[in-house]
Amino acid sequence: MIYTDQVKDDILEFLQTLFGQEELYSNPTTGGMENKFLWNFDHTITKILITDQYPQNLEANEKRPWILVARAPIKWAKISNDQFLSYNLRSGSRYYTDLLTTGFRINCFSRNGLEAEFLATLVFQGIQFFSQALREKSHIFDVSSVSIGEESIVKSDSKIDLTVVPVDVAMTIQDKWMVQQDGTIVNSIGLKVNYGSVLPNGKNVGQYETDP
Repeated sequence: MIYTDQVKDDILEFLQTLFGQEELYSNPTTGGMENKFLWNFDHTITKILITDQYPQNLEANEKRPWILVARAPIKWAKISNDQFLSYNLRSGSRYYTDLLTTGFRINCFSRNGLEAEFLATLVFQGIQFFSQALREKSHIFDVSSVSIGEESIVKSDSKIDLTVVPVDVAMTIQDKWMVQQDGTIVNSIGLKVNYGSVLPNGKNVGQYETDP
């Protein structure tokens, strides 16, 4: 399992699905709130960018809100002694499992501070509200915490001020692996078959033998 790619893809897909809805906060009585950050695969018409890297043309993309996903370090949790799970007596294979702890910082950029705060709130609530669905449809074992950071001002290459509000998501990933012993390669087998009666001198009446 390539954790850096697969889990980040899961988060990106979740966010793109979240902002790909026509309405937010749908209510059967009062109706939903129109999603003015509607995401689309087509970068020429999407109203928000959701990426895991900086766009090549940062100046052109500053005009739209932007969500950038960055991964935190990954480390083994070591929940058991030697991470051992089970042993197969027949094959000699040993099975192991462990949890990995990691996290993601989801940076919500906008040229408007209130808009960046609102984006971060949508991400903050969306991950918490749909954390179970996120676990069921991804490689994520658990979402342990979600928090919103402080608003700050950043500078771009074009000297236009941008506001960013980060959302930090802590999570765990489960992994399993097997260590299998190498078998012995047999080139030939020697066969010896005794049949018939045993004579007083201990020898058999008949004997068939092959060389290995």
